[in-house]
Amino acid sequence: MNFMMKQLCLILGLAFLSNTLFAKDILIVAPYYGNIYNAYNKSGIDLKDTQMMDGVYLQYVSPEIGQMNVFIYQAPNVNYSKVNGLHGNADLYFGEGDKWVLGLGYDNILINMDAGSNISGLSVFKMYNDVKEVYVRFGKYVQTGEWISGLQTRFLPYIGYGRESVGGSVTMSPGPGLIPVNSGENYPLAGMNGHFNFHHFIDIDAKYMLMYQKVKTLPVITLQANVFFTHNLGLTYQYKYMEQTSGKDIYSIFGVALVL
Repeated sequence: MNFMMKQLCLILGLAFLSNTLFAKDILIVAPYYGNIYNAYNKSGIDLKDTQMMDGVYLQYVSPEIGQMNVFIYQAPNVNYSKVNGLHGNADLYFGEGDKWVLGLGYDNILINMDAGSNISGLSVFKMYNDVKEVYVRFGKYVQTGEWISGLQTRFLPYIGYGRESVGGSVTMSPGPGLIPVNSGENYPLAGMNGHFNFHHFIDIDAKYMLMYQKVKTLPVITLQANVFFTHNLGLTYQYKYMEQTSGKDIYSIFGVALVL
């Protein structure tokens, strides 16, 4: 079973569990379609490409207990690569009034590249990368009330600690042939989430996180906007900017949001 099917089974299982055991809470399911820009710059190789991608997003929200969300996506052919990705996080709320938050995040990106002889000076260039990020975070929601009539806002500043691990291999010819890749690094992080709701039918989430790794500080920026026409149906847009030590990914995608 390939990566996409495994993660799709996970999402469907979570959706069934949430809808049967926690029906009083909110479950959002959104299929997405759009484009992804990938830049790879390492060891003298500089690649840039924009291609189509698709994915499925699921979020379960219990206002007094917490939330969890999962997003799986794939880009079949970007920079001579097939990319599969999984992003997920879960937050547990506690305390009275403005809630304290204890959260866990996880990212997994699989990159399977076969550039053949398309890179100048090389007859073969192949790369397989399995990149995993796991982090914990701690923060507190701050309700800021209405800035204008009907606009509710809240913010979540947080700090945390994470670990990145990279496994895989690189094959180059002419050159050293097959090179195993195996590395890991622990790092502190900090971020801020902002939530904006206008008259209960427009939701905007803006998120900014910094990962303080040894080579450089890596930012992650996420923007998600939902416009609901009924209690159960709306349109959604998601933008994400992610820097890595060897490049960056930017995606811009649209979808349909279903509230169950």
